[in-house]
Amino acid sequence: MKRSLPYILGFLIPLVLVILWVNTGEKPTNWDFTLNPNDKIPYGTYLTHELLKKSFPGQEIEDLNSSTYILSNSHDSEKYKNSNIIIFCDNFESDKYDVQELLRLAAGGNSIFIASNEFSGALADTLKLGVNDNYRINADTGFRNLSFVNRHVFPDKNFPYKNNYVDKYFSNFDTARTRVLGNVNDTAVNFIRVKFGKGEFLLSSCPMAFTNYYIVDKTTRQYPFYCLSYLPQRKIFWNDYYNYHGKYGFHNDSTLGYIFKNPPLRWAFLILVCGLLIYIFFEGKRKQRLIAIMDPYKNTTLEFADTMGRLYYERFDHKNLAEKKINYFYDYLRTKLYLRTDTLDAEFYKRFRDKTGMTEDDTAALFVNISRVRSLESIDEKDLLQLNKQMDEFYKRVLTR
Repeated sequence: MKRSLPYILGFLIPLVLVILWVNTGEKPTNWDFTLNPNDKIPYGTYLTHELLKKSFPGQEIEDLNSSTYILSNSHDSEKYKNSNIIIFCDNFESDKYDVQELLRLAAGGNSIFIASNEFSGALADTLKLGVNDNYRINADTGFRNLSFVNRHVFPDKNFPYKNNYVDKYFSNFDTARTRVLGNVNDTAVNFIRVKFGKGEFLLSSCPMAFTNYYIVDKTTRQYPFYCLSYLPQRKIFWNDYYNYHGKYGFHNDSTLGYIFKNPPLRWAFLILVCGLLIYIFFEGKRKQRLIAIMDPYKNTTLEFADTMGRLYYERFDHKNLAEKKINYFYDYLRTKLYLRTDTLDAEFYKRFRDKTGMTEDDTAALFVNISRVRSLESIDEKDLLQLNKQMDEFYKRVLTR
C-alpha cells in the first residue's frame, strides 16, 4: 500500500483540481442547435414545450421518440388517430415506409406540424416541396421579418429575427392544395398548410423561431404560438425522433466525441488515462514468486450421494429414500425448468409436457405414482425401483432435449 500511495495521490490530486475547476469556473453558454424539448439552452425548445400546456388547456401532451412507422404498427396505434403531431428537426428526411404512415395519419384526420430547415426524401417528393435560402432579401438590415398572411386574425406587424437560420423559405410547393400562411420579409413563403385527405400538414421552414432564445424575447415570443394556433384543440404528440435520426441530426456524436468537445471533461479523461497507464507500467511488474500449480479439488458430491443412497437402501428405509428422491425431483422442476409446484393443476401438467416432451400418459403415470408413494406409510423395494425407473427416464428425456 505504501508503494502505491505516490501513484494514487499523483492521480487523485489533479483529478480533484479539475473537478474544482469545473464546479467553480464560469460555465460557457451552450449554443448547440438541439431543438430538444428537454434542453433549456438557447436553441433548445423547452419553453415551447412547456407553454403548449397554456395554449392547449386541458389537452394531454405526450412525448415520443420513435418513428411514425413503428408507432402506427404498435399495439396502441389507435391512440394516435385524430390528434396533433409536432416535429422539430434540422432536416426532415425519412424513408418511404415511414412517410407512408405519416401520410396515412394525415389522410385520416390528423394535423401534423413540422418545422425544419430542410425537407427532403419521400415527403418532399409527395408534397412537391422545395426549400431555398433567402440571404439576399433585406440582408443589409441584419433582421429577417416574419409575418402572417391573414391580417384579420393576427396583428398587422412583423416579428424581427436576427439569425440567418430564419432565411429558409419554400421555393416550391403544390399550389393546388397548399395555402400560404406566413412569409419572411413579405416576399418569400416560410409557413404553409397542405391539405391531405381529412387532415393536413402545417409546415414551417423556420424551426429556429421556436427555440428558447426567441421565446424569452418579447418582440418574437408570440410568433411561434401564432403558428401553433393553427392546430385544433386536441391531444398533442411531440415526436423528437426525427430530430435525432435525420440525415444531418445534431445528436449523432459518440460518447468520446462529447467528452473531447468539453475542455473540463477532456482534461479529466486524459488525466484518468495517464494515471492508469502510469499505474500499469509501475505496478504491473511481478512482485512475488511464481505460485505453485495445485491440483484442483475433486468433486465428491456424486460419490457422497451414491454412498448415502446405498446406506438408505441397505437399511431397507425405502420410504425415506423415496421421499428424498421426490423432494429432489420437485426442486429440479422449480430451479431448472422454472415450474411452480405449489399447485398441480391442468396448466402445470401442460407446461410440464411442453418443457419435457413427455406424453400425457407418461406424465400421468409419473405423478400418480409419486402421489401413491407419498400416501403410503411404507413401501417395498419394488415400489422404490419403479419410482426410480420413472424418474431416470424423466431425467434422460429432459437432458437429451
